[in-house]
Amino acid sequence: MIIWLSDAPSYIPQDEDNNETVCKFIDEIITCSTDYDVEDPIYQLLPLNTHRHTHTCRKKCNRGVKCRFGIPFFPMDKTMILSPITPSDEKASILKSECRRIREFLESNRLMSLTTFEEFLREMKMSLEDYLKIIRASLSKYKVFIGHKVSISQALAHICLRFRLHKL
Repeated sequence: MIIWLSDAPSYIPQDEDNNETVCKFIDEIITCSTDYDVEDPIYQLLPLNTHRHTHTCRKKCNRGVKCRFGIPFFPMDKTMILSPITPSDEKASILKSECRRIREFLESNRLMSLTTFEEFLREMKMSLEDYLKIIRASLSKYKVFIGHKVSISQALAHICLRFRLHKL
């Protein structure tokens, strides 16, 4: 689905105020939440909006098979736009192995009971700064990470207004 949004902010790298404006705009339009207090039956379908690995999403790589959509998504306490970093060669392998460790943890703990992002970081034994550095080292271009609970790292982001518009 393509939606034209007039007056949408443009992202300007290294402009912190712009970054906050764009993230706020994204949060108004897109969510990963599956919790709604609306009586409308169409909203009852949102908890089903989760990714289930199938043969079409798997791709082979040097270290086995991984999801080509990058699921499970890295949990975030708030929406962020992260830029890639190029770590030194000696740090690159360490950061990549830490990234694999995070993905394996998320994959093997799909129904985890961790309720907060802080609990997730404690479980992973890392600070927020280290966590963001690991994620940035895995990127090849700027990427938006939607803020969502750790327990729904398989949930797909969806447009908040989609269901209301669909009913018109």
